Amino acid sequence: MRIWCLSAAIERSRHVWNVISSHGDYASGDRTEAVRGIQVPALVIHGDSDPLIDVAAGRRTAQLIEGAELLVIPGMGHDLPRQVRPVMADALGRVAGRAERTG
Repeated sequence: MRIWCLSAAIERSRHVWNVISSHGDYASGDRTEAVRGIQVPALVIHGDSDPLIDVAAGRRTAQLIEGAELLVIPGMGHDLPRQVRPVMADALGRVAGRAERTG
């Protein structure tokens, strides 16, 4: 059952309009104050070719979180392609290291 659910979710995510409609919370209001309240080391990952959410939103999110690291991945859209996973893993390692030192 889990494999079927995952497969169905992946298939739905291939269609941009289904992805947009499944992100109803994205359009449900201003989260500025909630994001500003994040007080842990944070990594914001965003693709510069995201067709759904402009990279400016990722930059703004990183600005709102004190000490956040922003990783903008050239050519990446609204997905996590295999070829960028090593870059993301390195960035996550840096942020996790900061969490250990402050934690």
